[in-house]
Parts: sequence; structure tokens; C-alpha cells
Amino acid sequence: MSIPGSLRPISAFLSDAYKVWRESESGDGLYGDAEVISLKKLSVSHIQQAFRLVPVLNVIVDAKGTACLESFKNLYAKLCAELKVNTKLEDLTNTSNTTTYQLHEQLLAEADALLSISEDQTREGFTYEASLNYHVASIFYCVINSMLVGNTSNKFIQQRLVYAAWRTRQFSHYRTNFTQEHYFSSSCSSVYSIDSTAKLGKGSYGSVYLAHHRQTHIAHAVKALNVNQATSYYLRKLHMEISLLKEIDHPNIVNLKEVFFGRRTVYLVSSLCRGGELFQLLHTGKSKGYLFREDRAAKLILDMFSAVHYLHGQGIVHRDLKLENFLFEEKTSTSALILIDFGLSRRFHPGEVMTQRVGSCYCTAPEILAGAYDYRCDIWSLGVLAYMIISGSPPFSGATVDKVYEATRTQEATFPENKFKHVSSTCIDFIKRLLVKDPMKRMTSADALVHPFLMQSRQTQQEAVTENDGSRGMVHEANLGLKTPSPPLSMELNLAQAESIVQSTIAYMKATPMVKLLLSVITTLLSADEMQKFREEFYLLDNRREGVITLASFYNSLMCAPSVLCGDVDLYAAFDAIAVSMSMGHSSGITYREFVSAVMCGKIILTDERIQEAFDLLDLDKAGVITVDTLRKLLGDDLSEAEMLEIIAGGDANGSDRFYFAKFLSQWKDFDKQVSHAIINLKEAASTYSAQNQYTDSEASSYSGMSNSEADSYHQDADNDGIEMDI
Repeated sequence: MSIPGSLRPISAFLSDAYKVWRESESGDGLYGDAEVISLKKLSVSHIQQAFRLVPVLNVIVDAKGTACLESFKNLYAKLCAELKVNTKLEDLTNTSNTTTYQLHEQLLAEADALLSISEDQTREGFTYEASLNYHVASIFYCVINSMLVGNTSNKFIQQRLVYAAWRTRQFSHYRTNFTQEHYFSSSCSSVYSIDSTAKLGKGSYGSVYLAHHRQTHIAHAVKALNVNQATSYYLRKLHMEISLLKEIDHPNIVNLKEVFFGRRTVYLVSSLCRGGELFQLLHTGKSKGYLFREDRAAKLILDMFSAVHYLHGQGIVHRDLKLENFLFEEKTSTSALILIDFGLSRRFHPGEVMTQRVGSCYCTAPEILAGAYDYRCDIWSLGVLAYMIISGSPPFSGATVDKVYEATRTQEATFPENKFKHVSSTCIDFIKRLLVKDPMKRMTSADALVHPFLMQSRQTQQEAVTENDGSRGMVHEANLGLKTPSPPLSMELNLAQAESIVQSTIAYMKATPMVKLLLSVITTLLSADEMQKFREEFYLLDNRREGVITLASFYNSLMCAPSVLCGDVDLYAAFDAIAVSMSMGHSSGITYREFVSAVMCGKIILTDERIQEAFDLLDLDKAGVITVDTLRKLLGDDLSEAEMLEIIAGGDANGSDRFYFAKFLSQWKDFDKQVSHAIINLKEAASTYSAQNQYTDSEASSYSGMSNSEADSYHQDADNDGIEMDI
């Protein structure tokens, strides 16, 4: 249902009311009778809150708005009759109330409405949806609190903030809680040294600066957003960006480290990409007569599709894919691309139609311009970007924004000889399949990833170099064809790589529960430079670019490692030990950071300062000690009381219920020492086995592996029991 513009202040409540009601009426068997009743109750709750907010938010209702409210009033009456309840809606015909509410009063009313809906969702068992609304309410209360410094009502607002923030953590996946949001006490400047002269970027709502962690001295990017006079729309947008980035876990998507709420500014701390914008490199290169060579362009586009394919699989649509939102992780000729800026992103449900016009001029899909679209608008945008990367120009242009939109709606993309003579017909076919105006006929991200154009990019490897002349691997048109692509390389793990992963996995499986938790925390603290060494290994196992490693892929990739053949590890048990999110129903395999947690053993040197940083993150109360209560506040409901007790007492002969930093550090050093010795022994045993059996990579490839159906059966049984550019 389209909500008229005059009802924008309450559109979120009305849209959710309609969406929840439609779910209750879907009849697809997804919900039982009790859940259908719960959905109808929640639809009633949303409509109630929307009508209560009309006078407070000073909504000026026009004719279309009046008709829309009348239809919701009828829906409300229908649902109340079905539920056999008799509650009345706010009387909107009473115009005697001429009170004008201030901004903080309006935000407070909306925050209270969100809190009320969250409580209803919790009561009805929809805890994930409740966690999202609790999070929105937390942001509202925090900003209101900063507006009313010294006001006597602050105490009550702070109490609601503490409660809403606790509820958010309680119902969130415990790994998302490692990205902490500091509503009180901690200031960004006390943790990070922000260089105001080193501006990395600027947007409509704030700027991005270079910053260094004061304790570890690791460089980060800090996005500073002004919330001094923030509107409801802006705060909801902020919630969406933060909550999405906390959930996202992918090698080609920016990693949000933590969030600080200041008096007038919100600081988002993320991993630092040192290579700059794709837009800037393409623009600079084009002005000097450079363009991307096809093989390098394919690698960049593969990174883009890997990120977007993962997002769509998680029910997230980006809606603002453009050259400026892809950054190079480093200044080398083979640097990976990282997707940033989720300010216009949102969650979606299968079949959901969106209507809000968003996006950037050249990259806006025709269906967005038509006013009704779904997640496939992102695929069109990627098609535009692929065209621009190859040719240096957009497929549709015009003297004004409206002219560009008109061309997007009415014209077909052309591939002139002077811009595409250097690329293959396979490349042009790939782009044509993306720039299809009918989204139903447009190539999907899954189809794109197996298109020959991208498949060939997954079969080549180039040496990363940093050129002294700043060309970053760019090739001038005069040299076109003089430099040939690197030879093909198999995307399968070789024995040495497989054995290295297996050895680290064996060490991880032997770690105490607290050390495993420490490793999980450390993955959120690692810099981009430290994380990139694991990206290649992850993608060698995630060869379908799903963003997770399935059991079949894990087994097939590692089954020929000497340590596996020696019987030192059971791959099924190893998979289950690593895929914690899957056991909790949060993913379909091993996530990126779960993989890094396991394989970083023996490969990353952690200083005492890094261990202290991890301890401080777990010490939510900043009391200098970790207890079961501390873990419960941080990790939420994902872990049981028994599991938390095991984390605290595990590895301690005395079974103490308290973990101080000295003990925390000691347990890590004991583990690190054991890992070093164990890996040396495993390497010697594996080397002996390989020598005795004369086992080669080619022989390994002849072994049959596990199919996806066999992997599914296993789980069912377990349940039952540098830049190259050319013209």
C-alpha cells in the first residue's frame, strides 16, 4: 500500500501495520493459527500508535491522507472484530487541541510508541522484530537525552534508554553485540585520536575522518554524523545503517567496529580502506587516457556481485550502488573492493514492492523511476557500474537529471566500437543481461556469478604490487595489448593451504570456551590489513560466493589434507565447532568471521594491548571483571545460562565465577603456546605422511567429495540424533 506524502510522519507505523496484516492473510502455511492471531494483534498495535501520534506530530492531513486513514480505520475495525476486542482509535476529528509540540516532545512520543510496539512484539514472540524497534527507540532516547541536558525529565528518559538498549542486546545475535554502541560515559575522543585535518570523505549528513585507536594505534575510519536537530526520518535512517552493518559479515563489505553517541554527533567507527574511491580512480584514469583492462574489470565486478549477492540473500537491498560507494581496500594493483554507505539500504521480504525514489542519477533503475520496484534494482545499478568500469562512461546520459532519467526509461544501452573495442563479446553479453528494463527478465546475482565473464576472473591471479608512479597497474591506450593477463590458476585449495587451515582448526577446537569467545571478539577488532590475508582462503572454500561456507564445500575442500587423512580431525565435528551461527539458526554455514576465528590460530600475533581491548569489550560494566551477569548483558539470549557458566569456569580447575584480566591474559598465552607446539607437531606428522604416500594435488582432486544433498542428510541425522586499466 502506498502511503500519501501528508502522512509521512506516521508512514513507518502504517506501512508496518499493513505489512504485518498481509503476512497474517498470506495463507502460505508459514504461520500457525496462534501466530496469525499474534500478527493481527500487532497490526492493531501499529495502527493504534499511528493514530495516537497524528496530533502530536502535527500531521496536516490532506484529502489523500484522509482516505488512507479511513481505510486503516476500517482495517482496524475488521481486525478488532476478528480478535473479539473492543478498543477505539484516537478521534482525529477533534480539532480543539491546538498544542504545538517541540521537536524533542515529538521524538519522545514516537520513541514511546516504538517501545510500546516492541513490548507487544516481545509478548507475541516476535523477538527479532522487537529487537529492531527497541534499537530505534534507543537511538531516539539517546538523542532526546542530549537535547535535554540538565532537564529534570532526563532521569526517566535515561531509564528508558537503558531498558531499550538492554532489550536490543537480549534479542540480537551475540556476535552483532560485539559491535558496541556507547550511549553513556565513553566518548569517541577518549578511545580514538581523530585527525580533523585528514578528511577521507564527505556526505550530505557528515564527514569521514582518519582516526587511530589510542591503545593499539590501529588506523580506522570514523564517520561523524550531526544529530543536533535530527528528525524522526533521519534517526530511523541512522538506525537502519547501524543495525544492518552490525548484522553484515562479508569480506567485501565494510566492517563497523563500534558506535559512539555524543552530545551533537554520532560517530561510526569502521575498518579503514586506504585505496580510495573507485570513482576517483576511474575519473582520474579516464582524464589521462586510461581504462580498465577486461580481466581486471572482471575481478572488480566479481567483488561487487559477491557483496550484493550476499546482501540479497540476507534480505537486504542497498539502493545506492554507485562508484563512490566502492572503496579499494589498499593501494595495490589487485586490491579488493569494499562496499560502503548503507544509509539508503533497508530490509525486504520476498515479493515486497518498494515505492520510495532513492539512488543516484546515473545508477537509478527504470522501475524506481516508475514508482514500484524490488531488490532487483540493485542488479540494474551493477549493470550501469559494469558499463562505466569497462567504457569509462555511463550507458545513459543527458544535460540534466531529468534528461538522464528519460534516457534510462526509454533508451536501450549501446556499445559503440570506440569504447568497447578492447573487450570480448562475453563481456558485452554480461552487461546486456544486466541492463534489461524488465526486472523479471534481468539476470540475477546468482546467474551473474556463474556467467563466463565472471567465471574467467575467478580463474586468474595477479601479484599485488604498488607502483611508484601512482598508476596502480593502469595501462595507457598506447600500450593496449602489450601486457597479457596472468595465466589461469585453479580455484581449489592446494594441499599446503588445506593443511594450514586444518591445523589451525584443530587448535581452535581444543581451545577453552573463553578463548573461543576471545577469538570471536578479536575478529571484530582486526584491521582491514589483518583481515585481508584470510579473504582468499575464505573464498577458496566459499567457491559459490554465497558469503558462507557450507558443509559440503568445507568437507570437499579439506578432505585431502594430510591431517584429515591421518585421522587427526573429524571434519564434521570441526564444521559444527566453527558454525556456531548455523546451530543457532542465524546462517546456513560458517560465516566469514567464524572462519577467521578458527583459522587465525597461530597466524596472528596478539599483543597484550589487543587482549586488553578484547577484555574491555567483554567487560560491559567496566568493572574490571567478567562474570556470568556481564556476559548475559552482552551476549543476550543466544547462549544459555549453562553455556555462560562454562565460558567463565572453563579451563579453570577451581571453577571460579569471575574472570579478571590477569587470568584472561594468562589463559590466552597458555593457549597460544600450545598452538605453536601443536602446529609444529602437526606439520611434522603431515610432512611424514605426505612423503610416505607421495600424495599430490592432482591425486587429491580425483577423490570424490560430498554433495549438497549428502550434507543436508548429515545435518538431518545430527538433528535426529593493483588496478589494471586499458582503453
